Amino acid sequence: MGQIIAKKSSAYYLAIPAISVASPEQFSTGETMVDTAYAKIGAGAWTSIALADSFTEIATTGMYEIDLAASELAYDQVLIKVTGATMADDAVLFDLSVKLVDDLNDFDPAVDIVARVTLVDKVETVSNIVNVTTITTTSEQICDVFNSTQPYRPGVSGILANVRDSLSDPDAERFTELRLVRLLDKAQKDLNIRAQILRAKVVFQLVPTQSVYTLPVDTRVITRVLNEAGPVPLMTHEEADAEYGLTWESETGNSLKALIYDKQNQKGFKTYPILDNPTGDDTLYDYVPDSDFGLISVIGGFTSISDYGVSVVDDSATFSSPYGVVGTFTEIPDVLRVTMYTLVNPETLTAAQDGNLVWTYSPLQVPDTYDTVLEHYVTGIALRDDQDTLSRELSREHLASYGDLVQKAIKDAARNNIQSVGSGRTNPPKYNSVI
Repeated sequence: MGQIIAKKSSAYYLAIPAISVASPEQFSTGETMVDTAYAKIGAGAWTSIALADSFTEIATTGMYEIDLAASELAYDQVLIKVTGATMADDAVLFDLSVKLVDDLNDFDPAVDIVARVTLVDKVETVSNIVNVTTITTTSEQICDVFNSTQPYRPGVSGILANVRDSLSDPDAERFTELRLVRLLDKAQKDLNIRAQILRAKVVFQLVPTQSVYTLPVDTRVITRVLNEAGPVPLMTHEEADAEYGLTWESETGNSLKALIYDKQNQKGFKTYPILDNPTGDDTLYDYVPDSDFGLISVIGGFTSISDYGVSVVDDSATFSSPYGVVGTFTEIPDVLRVTMYTLVNPETLTAAQDGNLVWTYSPLQVPDTYDTVLEHYVTGIALRDDQDTLSRELSREHLASYGDLVQKAIKDAARNNIQSVGSGRTNPPKYNSVI
């Protein structure tokens, strides 16, 4: 059974695996999960509740997902039990709170106040107690108490501000802004590689008689490929040589059997076999707008006796067709379309300073959930630049914290079916602490 700490009365997306009874080391696919849910408030009794959504499988992964509504989590605890035909019984317990740790920084200086108390540094006898100065309190906004006029700054500026606080370098006297920006860029790229955070889904158009294709420049690794028939095997050149023989690169056919990639550079791939021009019914079409007179468009709600919609044309155009002027439609058979799932690289982080010496930054592509992880990396590497013993010790502490948080991110990725845990392994690969 799993336990989740979540925010009360907030919607929640839940994904869990179905553990096979026959083979506990594997997930069970094709399950029809039956869920029962119970809730309680305080020390009260557990009561049965109904869930609006139901568990459905994510593709054929053996992972099952459900969207829980805010009203279904408006309790102190919620227990969800799931059963299936070939899976082991499982359960998830939600411990729900009005506020989580992430909500502790939501102080509003316009509303929330703290008391400033003046204490009397004097011990008085009973006879003189009437002369003791009265202890007074005044209400003062917390931002004034700390003499702070700077608001919270999210994103790159917020991360760098926190890093400078840790470095005791608020005025950039020891570390330049560009140095910290370069370290932050290295941090997001290192974290992305280790935890496989940034992913993409690309619908790719194959071309008859073409064998070599190039993927988008930000592609790092191809993880999965699907076409109309289901999963398409991914093979290295060595595996293709062993499976199809040494002439596979020149063979042709009308059915895609595999995509061949280079282990050292997955920005391109080859098809096996090279696809011939397909025959038969085609169900997908690609419009090629090579007409100078506009496109055919259909107006919603417009009733017309023509099945061809309403033609948008140049006023000066003359034509004899009752259907307007159209471009060329090129048939794209389903057999030539593949869907690719890839891991991608983030764009390089850049910074610039304007005439008023104000820095602006390109956006981070790693989600802000990982801001603290990035701060530990930047602080640790920056402190490692120093030669004194204390800075080196602090550097080791920050990099150790970074390593621990990366391990958690890797495990989260494995639980969310982002990362494939190899055959026979139940744990994700260990983080390499050498940075």
